[in-house]
Amino acid sequence: MTVSAVGYEHPTAHQTLTRFRDAARALDTDGMLACYADDAQVWTPEGYFAGKPAIRRYLYWLLGRASEFNYAEHGLGEVVVGSTATVEYVQTGVAGGFRYEVPMVEVLEFDDSGAIRRQRSYYDRWTVLRQVGGQTSGIRGTLFRWFSAAVDRRITRGLSSRSV
Repeated sequence: MTVSAVGYEHPTAHQTLTRFRDAARALDTDGMLACYADDAQVWTPEGYFAGKPAIRRYLYWLLGRASEFNYAEHGLGEVVVGSTATVEYVQTGVAGGFRYEVPMVEVLEFDDSGAIRRQRSYYDRWTVLRQVGGQTSGIRGTLFRWFSAAVDRRITRGLSSRSV
């Protein structure tokens, strides 16, 4: 579903996003890269990537261990106003043999040709790490589960016991 402010939708934003998602589902890094402008900028929890060579390295890293990569619109879905799109979705996949699911929000700006000029991705890396770590076997998995439970307890300490 695409929601647009009347008269303000970028003419090709939705098509670019569809091509990008289709390429990601196919684990086609070159197809994803073709959706970006040459001087595009990408911000993710993993870092900042400027220009197609840096974005290519990031995409190869992102999809390098993946055997499955998918998107399901969630909440707002896709909202396009002018040359900016905001997309809320749940990303699912299998990376390194481990299944994960993470809610995400992305803000994308498009140039006049419809290429992605700027992309900002927001999600909680800890959510992914806990899921992957929880599936790890042996001593590594046991230690990770113990560590993540301790961190979770520390972060949420007092959350349920205080009244406002």
